[in-house]
Amino acid sequence: PVTLPDWLPLPGKADKRWAMRLLNVLIAGHIRRRLAEPAGTPPKDDLLAMLLAARDEDAGANSAGLSPAEVHDQCKLMFLAGHDTTASALQWWLWLMARHPEAARRAHDEAQRVLGGREPTAADLPQLDWLTATLKEALRLYPPAPSLTARRTTQEMQVAGWRIPRRTLVFIVPWVAHHDARWFPEPEAFRPERFTADAPPPPRGAWMP
Repeated sequence: PVTLPDWLPLPGKADKRWAMRLLNVLIAGHIRRRLAEPAGTPPKDDLLAMLLAARDEDAGANSAGLSPAEVHDQCKLMFLAGHDTTASALQWWLWLMARHPEAARRAHDEAQRVLGGREPTAADLPQLDWLTATLKEALRLYPPAPSLTARRTTQEMQVAGWRIPRRTLVFIVPWVAHHDARWFPEPEAFRPERFTADAPPPPRGAWMP
């Protein structure tokens, strides 16, 4: 219900501050080295390159990019929010592939046929329909952020017949929606065909991996 002041000498605070300083130094060093690369250096194809090249589409190609602080904060956000969720998603996907060898063989054969041993790119995704479906079904069964976020209402509202008073804390819980038989029949079953290209898409808000 409340957040304690950051200045309190709580257990772990010193370690947390040390870790954040280390992370800030690490990210700043990467950005500094990238900006110092000489002209003519082959362009990189990674998140940092995209952040440095980002422009406001509405303001045109000559608009100012992100400020150094914004680039730094976006890198930190992706590092903190991206590595753990990605690892969790892949861990559950691998476990499901081991539990369902026929689905795994089909995904393997599809990847071999489409890629022929080379590294995949985003352009290959439309042809990797079954592999993508297995990943999406794994995200449905085991979302990396099962209780996604909370928001406090700023005014009274009615949602699906429920009266929600002003300043109510509302949690969005993907796990519950993902295991609702109204949207996903046999919700505990691993059925990648729910997400193949020819399958009807789930209702809006029913799948929030």
